Amino acid sequence: LVFSKSIVAKTSIEIEYLSLKNVVTHRLFNPYKLFMYNNAWCVLGQYADSEHIIYLKLNRVQSFTPTGKKFRIPLTYRESDYLDEYGMKQNGEWYQIKLQLFEQYAMLVKERVYGKNQTVEEQEDGSTILTCEMQNKENIKVFVLGFGEYCKVLKPEWLKEEMKRTIEILKRSY
Repeated sequence: LVFSKSIVAKTSIEIEYLSLKNVVTHRLFNPYKLFMYNNAWCVLGQYADSEHIIYLKLNRVQSFTPTGKKFRIPLTYRESDYLDEYGMKQNGEWYQIKLQLFEQYAMLVKERVYGKNQTVEEQEDGSTILTCEMQNKENIKVFVLGFGEYCKVLKPEWLKEEMKRTIEILKRSY
């Protein structure tokens, strides 16, 4: 709610943000847009002392205080440069993935769009082939692991190898 109000009023928010490196920074942030990506709320905007527009995950905001200080969105800012119907545009390279899904996931995968240029093909054995383009190798890996034993990676080769490596690590853990 605070971020929504600040976006409408174009006022900065002081935030303490937990980075991927597990370091908390205290900065003044100018929020432009709230959006949902991979089941997490995010905000697009920029730190007041930076020229770069960035994405922040709201669940990593440790604390926030509205300042009431007005900011101006740069004239060169275009939301379409950062967001599209699939979420964040500048979130890494796009990779074509091809998965074969079995049992309940063969049906469930037909009910949702997971990436760009998605196709879903029903197979005679009851499985489903999902082909689409997705961003961010780590997110793709977690996505595939979420299907567990009901998923077989058909393409790309790097993802097959990553799944084999991860499975070996998991086996050693148990």
